[in-house]
Amino acid sequence: MRRYVSSGRRLARTPTMKRYCILLLLLSPLLCAQDQAKKVQRLERVIWNPISHVLSWEITEGYIDVHGQFEPQRLVGTFSIQPQAATMNFAGETRGFMRQEGDHLHDILDALSHYIMSSTFWWKDGKGEPANVRGTDATQRQGK
Repeated sequence: MRRYVSSGRRLARTPTMKRYCILLLLLSPLLCAQDQAKKVQRLERVIWNPISHVLSWEITEGYIDVHGQFEPQRLVGTFSIQPQAATMNFAGETRGFMRQEGDHLHDILDALSHYIMSSTFWWKDGKGEPANVRGTDATQRQGK
């Protein structure tokens, strides 16, 4: 089979051109993978203020790269909940929810605050042993 261009000149037979076309067809899904990647959201940070009784968190949106790592593209926004008022806020909009749910959430966050303070006192009292002690791992330290 002979190949011609519009000028009428004959081209040499080039099986490599066919290979390049096949390679391009096979690699095109990979080249466009970022555009086709499914967007995912990730929780970035959570802040519980036990003084003002406000729980807030930030969400980002991105995709999972070929190595399985999250690549953020944009900040979706900051959400917040006031458990005592039983309200949630996002982007200037406030929505209410059941008072019992707010009370339950407040109890959970109070328990978390208690645990955090207890852990702080445990640390300051010098309890436990350094995790970087040679020859020990978490399973060996578990009983101490």
